[in-house]
Amino acid sequence: MKKLNVTTYLAIRDIPVEELFPLLEFLSDTSSAVIFMNLDSEDAFGLMTMLPQKRRDRIVQCLIDLEGAEERLLQQVLVKVEKEIATVLSTRHDTVDIKERLVELICRLKSSHRVAVLDVIKEKKKAFYNKLIKKIDEYKEKNRIYFFEDILSFRDEELRDNIQKKVDIRGIAIALKGANEVITNKIMKNLSIRVQEMVTDDLQYLESVTREQIDEAQSEIMMALVKKKK
Repeated sequence: MKKLNVTTYLAIRDIPVEELFPLLEFLSDTSSAVIFMNLDSEDAFGLMTMLPQKRRDRIVQCLIDLEGAEERLLQQVLVKVEKEIATVLSTRHDTVDIKERLVELICRLKSSHRVAVLDVIKEKKKAFYNKLIKKIDEYKEKNRIYFFEDILSFRDEELRDNIQKKVDIRGIAIALKGANEVITNKIMKNLSIRVQEMVTDDLQYLESVTREQIDEAQSEIMMALVKKKK
């Protein structure tokens, strides 16, 4: 079963089971079934045991039907379900701020995951994306959070004074393995000629580097810059 869209999914997963239970009263059996399929197994079991037997049986039957549904029909169901859940959340659980929850999640994601999530939102919901970016910038400023992409806002002298002094050659190379051309050029031009050559050599042999290693190396560079900035 495909999960709900990311904003609705985050809202559902963030509501305690005891608060989610009364919301089911205002949802159809189908929407309730989809919610169960988007919960952790322990939470789903706990919530299911709270329901009257007849309602539980109807939801279980919906779960069976959804699992066997064709993809096209499933997508149609999900569209209706997400609208119903969003309506109930906005009128019955006003403490849920989906956009705020999404901003917090994105700001805590590793670089590769964050970029992937933002790319999907930008492609499918451009207007929402633009509003989301503003919220993200506010959250970053309030919590003093820096993304790897923010390296472009640092002065050249800050990069020269910190990166090659605090990050080893291999770490710089790994970080650049996952960087775009603009960021790569920004970093490389602020390294000494000797270090540039060493980084370039290392890049040629980084075939099996993982996404996690790249994220860690990029975080190390930002930590070196941010500590100085603070």
